[in-house]
Amino acid sequence: MPDRQLMNVSDKYPANCCIFSRQCSVFAVDKPQGKTSAHVVNILKAILCRAMCEEEGLRRTQLKVGHGGTLDPMATGVLIIGVGHGTKALASYLNCTKTYTVTGQLGAETNTYDMEGQVTKTAALRSHHARPD
Repeated sequence: MPDRQLMNVSDKYPANCCIFSRQCSVFAVDKPQGKTSAHVVNILKAILCRAMCEEEGLRRTQLKVGHGGTLDPMATGVLIIGVGHGTKALASYLNCTKTYTVTGQLGAETNTYDMEGQVTKTAALRSHHARPD
């Protein structure tokens, strides 16, 4: 059964970020951590195909669904999805201004070099002050 959690668009995005019609659809999905962008697209395609393919007599392979830029599986955030002719509009979203928020732990090293591994080394942080030239 598809993950219905992926269908929730966060309240922090205005309603006008969603455009939906039978011919062209572009909308935002708040991608959870642990899902790849391709996984999100596949889940949405399954859900939309059940709703649209039966109604319009389309096969799953005839329903075009794509995303406007890959998010790392560990990342959370807005994934722009295009359906049908909306997939052609996705390239325009790549030129938009984006903001990233990062949380990190300085002085720790893991066995996988990412946040999923176990901490294998820690180091005390020293204060460094920039010197004027």
